Amino acid sequence: MMGSYECFCREGFFLSDNQHTCIQRPEEGMNCMNKNHGCAHICRETPKGGIACECRPGFELTKNQRDCKLTCNYGNGGCQHTCDDTDQGPKCGCHVKFLLHSDGVTCIDGSVLRAEDPP
Repeated sequence: MMGSYECFCREGFFLSDNQHTCIQRPEEGMNCMNKNHGCAHICRETPKGGIACECRPGFELTKNQRDCKLTCNYGNGGCQHTCDDTDQGPKCGCHVKFLLHSDGVTCIDGSVLRAEDPP
């Protein structure tokens, strides 16, 4: 190209992320470049030509080995006080004398609420 260049690969190869290196396309099976790998976050190609899914920090793989769920390990799962990992993801809780807000993550001083309740 005038003043620049663009790389192309022969048939059976694909251009890597650096846009300079050609990588041999696996004969069969899924790969990370064709976007049909099904990984929710990160796809890694295995030495045998398959794929392995990984999750971003604060998430872990679910049992299907493709989807990712939030955990308490990063940012306390979004919880203000306590966080417990469940199969559905983080479950927030509150310290003594606090109540969980309807948003499911914030804790409200329980003594303030009780003082406002009518006798």
